[in-house]
Amino acid sequence: MKVVITRAEEDSKSFAKLLLASAKQEQDIFYLPCLEFTPPDDNYVALDAAIRRNQEFDWLVFLSKRAADSFFSRILDLGAQFFHLAQHLKIAVVGAKTKDFIETNVNFPVDFCPSKFNSDSFSEEFKEKFTDDSNYLSPLKLLIPRTSIADNKLIEDLESSKKIEVTQVDAYKTIKPELNDQVLADFKALVLEAKANNEKIQLTLTSSECVRNFFDISSAVIDIKEFQPCFDFYSIGPKVSASLRQEMKNRFGLQNIEIKESGEATLDSLLSLLN
Repeated sequence: MKVVITRAEEDSKSFAKLLLASAKQEQDIFYLPCLEFTPPDDNYVALDAAIRRNQEFDWLVFLSKRAADSFFSRILDLGAQFFHLAQHLKIAVVGAKTKDFIETNVNFPVDFCPSKFNSDSFSEEFKEKFTDDSNYLSPLKLLIPRTSIADNKLIEDLESSKKIEVTQVDAYKTIKPELNDQVLADFKALVLEAKANNEKIQLTLTSSECVRNFFDISSAVIDIKEFQPCFDFYSIGPKVSASLRQEMKNRFGLQNIEIKESGEATLDSLLSLLN
């Protein structure tokens, strides 16, 4: 079975290792990184300022392991230590991987993680559990370090109750990588071979930005409209699936494509779907 991994290069090998460990059949893995992570445009100015005034916030909210890693790494880069954070600060995360990272690598407890690992569940459950009428006069103050390209839906949902105030800062930037000609040529050969042998390629997509970048990158070497039947699309959740449908429609006029969507927005759920 041919599997294309589109995660960032530094994340792809660990995902492939998990995939091979859980595979029920032989997997032929191809790496086509469609994401790259860089420092934010302001070179951490806003993040550093937020860290220095961390005592003003009630909660730290991390939507990804990378956001948490960037935040705690900057504390050390500033010459401080984790214990310099205000003692009243609580930590909330969206997913289990982020929770494990903070509790294992930072040695801080995580005070809240939703029952379902997505932003909608986070917003609904957090508001229900931690806000009440007293917060109309004294809103909870949340700091959310995140990628510079994140949408504002979660922030809007949280602040809609008027009981929460959110400060978001860029912790890192996500960009489209420049792939070398050999990688692109090998990908084209992979697709041509799949078509010639009437085989399917399992294409894994783990973010909306990954979807957009995949089409930008792949369109340089193949005609997506022609080769779309060669792919089985594996999406990590409903938001990624919605982005995939929108891109296929807007770019290529293709509708009603079949998408295999993981039950939860986690790598473990995506892995179980692949197997």
